[in-house]
Amino acid sequence: RGLTDDVGAETMMMEALDKVEKEIKKPLLRSDKKGMALLLAEFDKINQ
Repeated sequence: RGLTDDVGAETMMMEALDKVEKEIKKPLLRSDKKGMALLLAEFDKINQ
């Protein structure tokens, strides 16, 4: 089951991830503090 994603949050998160990975030109790793900070900043922009 799980939650229904009515607002498309998962899609927005994946788009934010893609955008950040394009910026840093490599796959984002959890251990990449700078990359994760960029991703969180993207999430903040989406959530406003």
